[in-house]
Amino acid sequence: MAKVTPEQEKKLKSLLKHDEEMIETLTDIQVMNVEKSGLDPRTHALCRFASLVSVDAPVVSYAWHIATAYESGVTLDDVIGVLVALAPSVGMTRIVAAATKLAIVHDIEIEEGEWRAA
Repeated sequence: MAKVTPEQEKKLKSLLKHDEEMIETLTDIQVMNVEKSGLDPRTHALCRFASLVSVDAPVVSYAWHIATAYESGVTLDDVIGVLVALAPSVGMTRIVAAATKLAIVHDIEIEEGEWRAA
């Protein structure tokens, strides 16, 4: 295993604690990325959401990016539309996984039998 430097340890702990300075830095990076992309914030957020689905990102990534997307004017209907648009490309397994993660982020209770494995 690689040796961890004190600076690396400090950065990791900042991320784990949701340190305000680290969050601010990450937010600044996000803003810069939107500006450099040439896309409007709404389109940028939808692209980022699509990338989460395509790589089967963890729930915590969905929570962060969905909050940012909503702040950019994206609606849940837009997000669902992206899932429908992606289905032929990424497959139903990824769509079901994404829908499950979205349900978790939105505190939607999923009863047994309401979903099935793709």
